[in-house]
Amino acid sequence: MTPSPTSRIEISKVQGSERSEVETALADARKTLEGTPSVAELKAAQEKLTTSSHKMAEVLYKANAAAGANPAESQAGEPAAEAKKDEGVIDAEYVDVDEKK
Repeated sequence: MTPSPTSRIEISKVQGSERSEVETALADARKTLEGTPSVAELKAAQEKLTTSSHKMAEVLYKANAAAGANPAESQAGEPAAEAKKDEGVIDAEYVDVDEKK
């Protein structure tokens, strides 16, 4: 499994211990998968990778917040909070009454 282009771009923004921790966890996970790992080994590798990737995500989130980027923006750059509103739509319930009753 190769990282997506977006994750490659994002990891390039992370420096220091968080980046090396993610790269180490990823290398360890790949090494674990090379053999015939036990369930405990797989879970340990997954937990290490998950923990380190969460730390990296936190660093990226803080960096984007400091840069003034809106974390709710979509990939297309359109703010998620400003969804197009259709003023003519009314949410209502109705009951289909059979006139023969």
